[in-house]
Amino acid sequence: MSMEEEILIDPDVKAAFDEHLLGWDRVSTGLEHGGVGYNVSGATFAILLEGVIAVGLPGDLRSKAFGLAGVSPFQPPDGGDGYAEWVQMVILLPDGVPDVVPWIQAAYEYASGNTPGGT
Repeated sequence: MSMEEEILIDPDVKAAFDEHLLGWDRVSTGLEHGGVGYNVSGATFAILLEGVIAVGLPGDLRSKAFGLAGVSPFQPPDGGDGYAEWVQMVILLPDGVPDVVPWIQAAYEYASGNTPGGT
């Protein structure tokens, strides 16, 4: 897959993620592996691709996430490296977005340098 190729993302799913995430402090978006990268102060914490949202999580939360249906290790479609701490979660419809927002919040906190769930 070349970097010029765009991954098909359901616009309603993207709109649902944007509604939740773009109001968070210092969040911006950009192109990431052909999908939409959500960044906090320049650090990517989530990547929306076709049918999945990928998030970077610390070890304890990553282990918990792997116990859920539809969660697997993240493999970028362009073969990028450096995602050992990332998982991907299947997300096909906008009404499923609220179910994964707590995981994305944890990834946001982790990318911000904070302990997820901490103060």
